[in-house]
Amino acid sequence: MKKVFLLFLLFVLKNSFSQNYIEKYIDTINVSSTKLFGKVKSVKDRTYKVSYKEGEIVEGEILQGYPGAYWSKIFLKYGEDILKTNIDYVFDKEGKITEKIIEGFDVIVYTYGGKLSKEARLIVFTNKKIYFETEYNYDKNGNLLSYKKFRDLDLYESAFFTYENNNLTKYTLVDAEGNIEEKHTYTYKNDKIKSKYIYETEMVNKLYEYDDNGNVVYFFEKTKDFGNTEKKYKYDDLGRKIKEKVYRTEYNTNSIYETIYCNDGKISAILYKNKDGGLVGKEVYEYFDDEYLVKTYIDYVDGKELRKVSKYLKGLLTYIEEGNDVFEYKYKFDNKDNWIEVIEFKNKIPLRMRKREITYFN
Repeated sequence: MKKVFLLFLLFVLKNSFSQNYIEKYIDTINVSSTKLFGKVKSVKDRTYKVSYKEGEIVEGEILQGYPGAYWSKIFLKYGEDILKTNIDYVFDKEGKITEKIIEGFDVIVYTYGGKLSKEARLIVFTNKKIYFETEYNYDKNGNLLSYKKFRDLDLYESAFFTYENNNLTKYTLVDAEGNIEEKHTYTYKNDKIKSKYIYETEMVNKLYEYDDNGNVVYFFEKTKDFGNTEKKYKYDDLGRKIKEKVYRTEYNTNSIYETIYCNDGKISAILYKNKDGGLVGKEVYEYFDDEYLVKTYIDYVDGKELRKVSKYLKGLLTYIEEGNDVFEYKYKFDNKDNWIEVIEFKNKIPLRMRKREITYFN
């Protein structure tokens, strides 16, 4: 299944590219990124088995997930995975995360000195515990200069950042012996990003080129074992992506993705085409009352249409229809308009329940 994101970057202003890039290297979970409303103090997030008993839905034992397989932290806003690792979050009054606890596996504590200065992490396995620590250093302008990562107090990885006029120009990742593991270089024109080159290893190299609005117009990836990938992008006068062409040497294939917009700027459809322009699939978006979205994915296989229909209300997934199966998601909300319970049904039978206990600052 092709994954398509509803939001695209329309432009990149001075410093914003550097900041967005830096945030990939710092765990910046906060109240706004988790799509929570109000002055949230803590969240206890659990998933349970459920069953019917005398016509009522009964909560059962906690479902144990595992790292990497869990409901999105913004709860299926654009994803559709349903396993959930049980997590606790604690925030300060500014909305920054101070603790993250993955039940039975992982504890992370965040320390700030204005910006995040230290991240301490304890991972618990069946017969072993591993302690990780990351230290962050900034310049007088608040730009991240470096970070160091330790495993059981031994340094195993460091990264260094270089700037010109507060624009990130170089990122270098090295191991404990100082050997380069990854290196990124950036060029600018009038303080706007023009290109980014990434050397990950001898196995992978990447090149991005940008237009004057900061949109990616060209991408090239060279790999040793999986061939090369080339992508070209086209945008309309409003900076919205309208076409993407992809060529992969490994499969000797060309693909074309075209995006069509409504008059109000929302995505109307995304078309998937082969190198000859033949339609192989599409996603159609229908909007109702600015809150309700119906997304239909159609795949054309051997002359047949395979459909998948998803419905969203205020960004929350409420319905999936695929083949003979129908999944429904029913929510309860608190007085801050945060959801605190959702039950998943498959063909009217309850499968599981996810609950969030949310506390707030006064």
